[in-house]
Amino acid sequence: MSALLALHTSKYSTARWNCREEQHQKKPRPQLAAPWKPGESGNPAGRPLGSRNKLSESVIQDIAADWAIGGPETIARVRMTDPATYFRVVASILPKDVLVNVQQTTPGNLPAEDWALMVDLVKLIRVSAPANAKALPSELAPVIEDSIRSYFAKPVETEQ
Repeated sequence: MSALLALHTSKYSTARWNCREEQHQKKPRPQLAAPWKPGESGNPAGRPLGSRNKLSESVIQDIAADWAIGGPETIARVRMTDPATYFRVVASILPKDVLVNVQQTTPGNLPAEDWALMVDLVKLIRVSAPANAKALPSELAPVIEDSIRSYFAKPVETEQ
């Protein structure tokens, strides 16, 4: 009896499995033509043009009028009593994408090579000057200028 039951169960399971496979097979859909031609509306009695804009403009005007009455005071009160709501509102009205343009420039718009030379010169002055020296840049500039001129000066030949 158990062999007969096993045979019946296996046939039933196989038949049920085959039926499920047929149900899950995707059948190709027939290609339907569009119900209207390109450029024609699918809903000719649809929303009139500009009706959504009129509602938005009306809401914005109402908010602007209410804002004129007590806006700044309300913001101050919300900021003090409910900072989480304040920051949520501020974050919601900020633009989502912010274009940041970073331009790296040197002070005085000097070329990078000249700026590097200036930095080296300041380091040299700090290393060379005595620890207790309090010389102003206006005092050091002539000394540096004289040193550079004498270093690059051409010897003058004198007649004897």
